[in-house]
Amino acid sequence: PDEVIAGLESTNIGIEEEQYQKELSETTEGTMAFVKEKTTEEDLGTMVKFAEGVAESLPNPGLKVGTEVPDFTLSDAFGNDVTLKEELKNGPVVLVFYRGAWCPFCNVHLNTFKNMSSMLAEKYGASVIAVTPQKPDISKDQLKKTELGFKVLSDLDDSVMKSYNLYFECTPELLEVYKKLGMDLEAINGEGRTVGLPVPATFIISKSGVVRAMQAETDYMKRMGPDEVIAGLESTNIGIEEEQYQKELSETTEGTMAFVKEKTTEEDLGTMVKFAEGVAESLPNPGLKVGTEVPDFTLSDAFGNDVTLKEELKNGPVVLVFYRGAWCPFCNVHLNTFKNISSMLAEKYGASVIAVTPQKPDISKDQLKKTELGFKVLSDLDDSVMKSYNLYFECTPELLEVYKKLGMDLEAINGEGRTVGLPVPATFIISKSGVVRAMQAETDYMKRMGPDEVIAGLELCL
Repeated sequence: PDEVIAGLESTNIGIEEEQYQKELSETTEGTMAFVKEKTTEEDLGTMVKFAEGVAESLPNPGLKVGTEVPDFTLSDAFGNDVTLKEELKNGPVVLVFYRGAWCPFCNVHLNTFKNMSSMLAEKYGASVIAVTPQKPDISKDQLKKTELGFKVLSDLDDSVMKSYNLYFECTPELLEVYKKLGMDLEAINGEGRTVGLPVPATFIISKSGVVRAMQAETDYMKRMGPDEVIAGLESTNIGIEEEQYQKELSETTEGTMAFVKEKTTEEDLGTMVKFAEGVAESLPNPGLKVGTEVPDFTLSDAFGNDVTLKEELKNGPVVLVFYRGAWCPFCNVHLNTFKNISSMLAEKYGASVIAVTPQKPDISKDQLKKTELGFKVLSDLDDSVMKSYNLYFECTPELLEVYKKLGMDLEAINGEGRTVGLPVPATFIISKSGVVRAMQAETDYMKRMGPDEVIAGLELCL
């Protein structure tokens, strides 16, 4: 049923995308014909020259993905103040900047959001907010005619357009051409005010106020369509996971450092630091380089089933995670993140998560029962896989004694009568063809590949 619903939802979005592209094409054709009819060659030259100037002055309009957005308060068409920060408390925001009700391309774009705003609210908890430089009474008339169903705000001092790096001023020559087309922008935006417009733009903003996707082009006929809006909102879910992961990592670092200081001596801490420096020196470039074909392997999972990497790759990309053991708090935070996103990775990328650890299978079995990770955990009992992936190092007797003070008997955890070796924690994004597309491996065990990087790596597998 879930897959059926997901499929039907995608067809609805597909229909919206097709309808949007159709309306956009028809509007382009109609507008170009109208402009040619009402203007001279000189007028057309004025418009082209102005457009080239805007493109030159704003080569990269808008805010980059990952930027924290500027907050603002603007009045809507009915005189109510709307603050972005307050709106974001309810969920992600799709923030649309448009030129005005006079622009046929803006109207096509806004109509698309009218058609899909209910679905965006239901599925993503997202709201649509539009910002325009036109006067509120113009927006009020527009809303009455179109019944858009979302908030339209007036940026009467141009401050928000400027803070989002979208603002440009119209020349007197351009304004005269627009008047020939029946568009008096001075009257529409407000007498006695420099006529400025925004580069049309759409920002997908996460609940935490970060740009997760955006589109802004000085060619006003180009806009973010329904497909891109949905993809952007999907990424806000990952953004939430990334923020949660970073928060948990920070809390774990603070708690672990306090625990270690409480349980160990200065000499013990010195032993740990010296050992870490030795590992960093012996493995200056741990892991496999991007572009490398990965070594195949077969290992047993926590329940005694053999798992072969080559066979797993037949089903799709693999996110291969090496971790130290259930005793490591940083590993647990990292694995919990994959637990949260593994279903999405499977649905969107056909990817599976596989974890490899040197600990005994029965320890992994207990870990899986407690955490319900939901993906395969394999035991590398002869250290061969860690070695083939250039991650392996051996623990010294002195380090093992310090770990015992911390309640971690690694000899018992990994298996008696065996040299205690560990992997540099690492994550490999492996394409279906068995090639490393992205990776992260650092001897500083507190550093791991977060959700954002995992998604970026899987995008390279498409």
